[in-house]
Amino acid sequence: MELEGILTQRAWEKRVSFDLVYAWEDIFAREFGIPLVGRNRMAEAVFRRLPGRQSVPTGRKFLWLTEMEPMPGKNAYNCPQVIPYWVDFFLREPSLPGLVRSYNACPAIFVSSREAFEFLREQGTGLPLYHLALSLPDGVLTDELPEKEYDVALMGRPDTVLEGYFRRYAAEHPCTFVYRRMEQGRFLYYDHTGACLGEVDNHEKYMNLMRLCRVGLYATPGLEKADGRTHGFCQVTPRFLEFLGAGCHVLMRYRPNPDTDYYGLKSFCPSADTYHVFERTLTDFLRHPVDMEQYRNYLSRHITSARARELQQILSSL
Repeated sequence: MELEGILTQRAWEKRVSFDLVYAWEDIFAREFGIPLVGRNRMAEAVFRRLPGRQSVPTGRKFLWLTEMEPMPGKNAYNCPQVIPYWVDFFLREPSLPGLVRSYNACPAIFVSSREAFEFLREQGTGLPLYHLALSLPDGVLTDELPEKEYDVALMGRPDTVLEGYFRRYAAEHPCTFVYRRMEQGRFLYYDHTGACLGEVDNHEKYMNLMRLCRVGLYATPGLEKADGRTHGFCQVTPRFLEFLGAGCHVLMRYRPNPDTDYYGLKSFCPSADTYHVFERTLTDFLRHPVDMEQYRNYLSRHITSARARELQQILSSL
């Protein structure tokens, strides 16, 4: 099985969260020597309304399609020419029949989460599933440790437990930090003095701010009761790799599962399930800079070009 193109929605999907997807697409296109193929938004809407199993004509064989998450409804690309890649997966048993109907014509389906992949395999869906983990775009990791200005980064999706621990820590151990605030639909970042650092509206600005910090707070989604959208799945997200790429220690809260085992989170730090563990870990991290050689060795297995080689090996066997 040989890819001939990569379907992309960059012409009309401009949300910041898709910057990382487009970086993956660019590197896959370069590594495979294949073109980007623009998705037809209007054709997709039309084909979703047609009766029976209809799909958008692709004119190529085979095409790679990255989806933020699968949709157990009418899939405009349920056809033998399209290979989907699911970034997030939060569906449970009641949704699986619809999922199968929406993807049963695809020749192969790749799942980023090891936890979700093993769940689906155990459920016996009959779909041709393969695991391909998330990655960090090549070039994000610098050779030298970036110069640091702040102690702690509170970036991305918040975790109320970690943030509560940090507020207590900051009251007992004064430190510098940056945090995010949503204002009028924009993500603005501030430092510990209340000074606004500006809007972070693309991945480059996001990484540049992250590089200024010594420690990043990170939790896998699904740990908090209020986060019902994950239905109990706690997959590792790209922010973990991004913190490493920025030369940050990563102070984490997570529940051990196949995904955390795959990325080896325990080798970086224990899960901060109590304030005592949080305080001890953060104090230690602030005393010692990260080992950039160790980070480079680790990330060499998790950069996007490495994933492209993994994908090539899997496809060549199909």
